[in-house]
Amino acid sequence: MSRPVRLVSVVRRRGVDVEYATEVFSQKAAHRGIDPSCFAERYRARLIQYRERWDKELEIHIPGAVPHFDEVERQVNRHLRRVNLL
Repeated sequence: MSRPVRLVSVVRRRGVDVEYATEVFSQKAAHRGIDPSCFAERYRARLIQYRERWDKELEIHIPGAVPHFDEVERQVNRHLRRVNLL
């Protein structure tokens, strides 16, 4: 099984500042009338859906190399906590 790509690593290689992206996200959410402080709650609710569809939907795009959901979830959560979204 291949090692999952860390989203933050990709973002940083592309020259995107994660803290800046977080601020842009907060502004965009507020503009759409969404309270950015509700992100954690909405994210956790979506994780259930993502977990259920993970292998089936990703297998189409990356046959035989779908990373384990739990590992990807841990990494994403770590980065979201780092920028105070969780």
